[in-house]
This record gives sequence, structure tokens and C-alpha cells, in this order.
Amino acid sequence: PIPCVPWQSQTSGQYQRRVHGNAAMLIGFSFDLQKVEKEKILDIARDLPVPVYVASKNSADNIKSNDDGNYDPSEDNAVLEEKINALLQKLSKMRTPEKPLQVSEFEKDDDTNHHIDFITAASNLRCLNYQLNTAPRHKVKLIAGKIIPAIATTTAMVTGLVTLEMLKLVLGLTRVEEFRNSYCNLAIPQVLNQVEPTPPKHAKKKKYRLRGRSSETA
Repeated sequence: PIPCVPWQSQTSGQYQRRVHGNAAMLIGFSFDLQKVEKEKILDIARDLPVPVYVASKNSADNIKSNDDGNYDPSEDNAVLEEKINALLQKLSKMRTPEKPLQVSEFEKDDDTNHHIDFITAASNLRCLNYQLNTAPRHKVKLIAGKIIPAIATTTAMVTGLVTLEMLKLVLGLTRVEEFRNSYCNLAIPQVLNQVEPTPPKHAKKKKYRLRGRSSETA
């Protein structure tokens, strides 16, 4: 696989400033802010220090495992529970907007809504991470126009179903029976089927022979 490399300021600086500026404009539209000066936002973003990339200390060598060498997700339940509680605390402290947020409908042919500008800057930053060639704005606009029909179908359905399950966590639901596994297929009349989560299947112990030696694994 192609390694992910950190951005170099001399090559990514322009894209970072464009992401900051256009993202601020999109957020300003959502909150119905009447005056958002893009140049002022870019001046602020230009003076922001870029965090130094630090490689993760985690590696395949120090991942927790059982005696048989298999990773056991149940060992991380406490860590996961801690992260969920921290997220719930942050959500409870967030203020509710006085006015409902405005929905921004994607429109690639409107050069004043900052949609294509943000997508171009964000996607080019990702290209720099993986040492790929960056793309000009008109090429990104062409690609984005073809992707939208796919996003509006199955992807939107899956995203909505996942969001519904996350909202249950926000509401404080904890019982497994209160959550649902969803199966959807737009190619058949039965578009959606929801069932209660079932426990995962466990592998049975099997004997196998390798190079004349017999051993047992789970």
C-alpha cells in the first residue's frame, strides 16, 4: 500500500488556506451569517501554526492479543465505554442554535456557493498525503458532478440508518435490544429489513496439518 505522508507547508499551504476559507463560508451559510469576509478568514488561517505530524506509537507488534495470538475486541470494551461517555458529555454541553441551520444543497454550477472550491482544496490535500497528482478545479467539478447521483441513493440510505443508531446512543439507550441491524437492497422489492442484533459467530476449534506437524487453533 502507498504510505500516507504528512503535508509539506511549501506545497500544501495554498490548499490548507482554501479549505479553511471555504469551510468557514459554508458554515457561515448554515448559520445564516450575513457578513462573512473570506479575505479576513484567510488572513487568520495564514497565521495559524500547522501542527507537527507525529507518527503513532501503535504497531502490529504491540497490539493486545490472547494466548492463541488472536485479538480479542472484548478487551477494549472499557476504553470504548470511556470514549462514548466522553462524547455524550460533549454533546450535552453543546448549545442549541437559536435558529435552525440552513440546508446547503450541492450545486456544482454555482461558482458563488464555495462547494466546488472546498471539494477541490480538500481532495488535493488528500492527494498530497498519498503522493498523487493534484487536480485543477474544472476537473474536480466534472468528477463531482458524476458522483452525486450515486451518493443520493444507497450511500444516503446507509448513512441515514447509521445516524439513527447513533442518535439512540445520544438519547441514552444502552440495551442491545433497542438497536437494529438493517439490510437494504434497492434491486429487489423488499428494500429495507431491520432485525435485532445477533451475537457474532465463533470459530470452532479445528485441527490442521502443516509441513508434517499437527496443531490446534481456534
